Amino acid sequence: MIANFRDQGVKAYRAAKLLHRSLETVYRVYRFLAAGHTLQEYYQHYRENKAHCGRKAIQLPTDEVTYIKAKVAQGWTPDTVLCLRLPSDSTSQWTPLSSAHGSDYYGP
Repeated sequence: MIANFRDQGVKAYRAAKLLHRSLETVYRVYRFLAAGHTLQEYYQHYRENKAHCGRKAIQLPTDEVTYIKAKVAQGWTPDTVLCLRLPSDSTSQWTPLSSAHGSDYYGP
């Protein structure tokens, strides 16, 4: 859409207003196209940059993955598995999975 406005000679500020987009977004596309690049190249750069933003995937240690899979196989619900972990030395006390997560709940 932005490229179409540029091809028609519409000023960037007018295109931004009509498309309800940031003026900088429209200017960025206009400048990229004015430098002799194509819209396909712009989109390729956009997708590459977009892939680098956002939250990174969480990688759990192997022992925690094994623990979670075992508990889910036993019929535990995900919230129970993630909030509580049974200590290996005792079957009568529960401890939070991680105090860093702010969980103060202790089960039976």
